[in-house]
Amino acid sequence: MLKNTAPCRESLNYNPSNRVEKEIQNYNSAEGKPDTETGYDCPKCKNKGYVAINDNGYMVTKPCDCLKIRSSLKALQRSGLGAVDKNTFANYTVVDKWQAEVLEKAKTFLNEPLGKWFFIGGQVGSGKTHICKAIAYEFIKRGICAKYMEWRNDVQKINAVINEPEAERIKCEFLTSPVLYIDDFLKTSQGTAPSQGEVNRAIDFIFGRYTQENSCVIISSEKTINEITAIDEAFGSRIFERAGEYVINIAPDAKKNYRIYHNS
Repeated sequence: MLKNTAPCRESLNYNPSNRVEKEIQNYNSAEGKPDTETGYDCPKCKNKGYVAINDNGYMVTKPCDCLKIRSSLKALQRSGLGAVDKNTFANYTVVDKWQAEVLEKAKTFLNEPLGKWFFIGGQVGSGKTHICKAIAYEFIKRGICAKYMEWRNDVQKINAVINEPEAERIKCEFLTSPVLYIDDFLKTSQGTAPSQGEVNRAIDFIFGRYTQENSCVIISSEKTINEITAIDEAFGSRIFERAGEYVINIAPDAKKNYRIYHNS
């Protein structure tokens, strides 16, 4: 008696690729845990941090792009500036004309190609950090990573290990991020002149970012662009060139102290 070797109907319908695609679909549609620290909600990975893809007939997972975004958000939140949603365009207080002009210019800046710079300097407490952080937050929401530098503290850390490999590692992080936000640029204690070490770091970062066509830098400072140029014309003029119409100087005026006004 001959053995029936014809495949059964179930075998004919079996397709390994269909099974893999089903597994990928199930994985990618599953919900992860909400990110309570940053509040960021990723529609791509559904907050799992990974997405599944088909790699030559096998399901493999790879890190989602949102991991870099979450990392940027966490860095900003831990910077001492507070939660990122506390400094947004929506809650930037506009009472006077100059505040409206600052807000409008910041929003317009975000329509520029990546590579344009933004500078705001002058009056203490005038909301410079608020507006710069709002810009950085908008970049992050668009999937563009932003690195925060607290000028005085971070430069001190670098200068403390300047002859060690650690210094180059730290500098590399600031030089390679698509967006770098430098807060309180060239700030010193009691208004003293920057040390040569601080000037050298300014040269490192401004020159290093300047040579990168698509490198965006956001700068806030208690000094105006003219005061910065007086310290060193080379990096001051480079900031002015790359920022152009997005150079904002807030003239000294105690009434523009946002911290005092906002809490009054």
